[in-house]
Amino acid sequence: MQFIIIFLVSVFMSASLLITWFNSSLPMLCVWLLTKLGYRKNDVSFHMQYGDNPLMWTRDDWMSYCNQYMSAFWAKLLNCKFCLCWHFCLWSTAYAVLIAKSFAIISWCEVLLLILSIPSQPVIVHFLRKIIEQKGE
Repeated sequence: MQFIIIFLVSVFMSASLLITWFNSSLPMLCVWLLTKLGYRKNDVSFHMQYGDNPLMWTRDDWMSYCNQYMSAFWAKLLNCKFCLCWHFCLWSTAYAVLIAKSFAIISWCEVLLLILSIPSQPVIVHFLRKIIEQKGE
């Protein structure tokens, strides 16, 4: 029973992160927060091209920023729904397993089952995302 609950928590956590990342201004908020912390503070070309307020960016500005200022790996990862979904599933499962194991809620056998279930999670996450996005239209 604990295995199913942790599996579902991980899937729903991944789905909510994926939907929030691609359907909101969260990426721009992250860049805005980084600029407030001093990231690209002295880069005049950055501020001339994108302005001082990343919260006013469009998704196209975000994609342009990623392609110009990030490595190809990070630009692809942060703009690819399938790539990012795999990482969300992996890290949310790892986080859920660590918490559950630290409280001795699950056995090592269930930990192994959760690790083996990671490849199935992105399929479920994208199915949930499609359902939620269709309901929103």
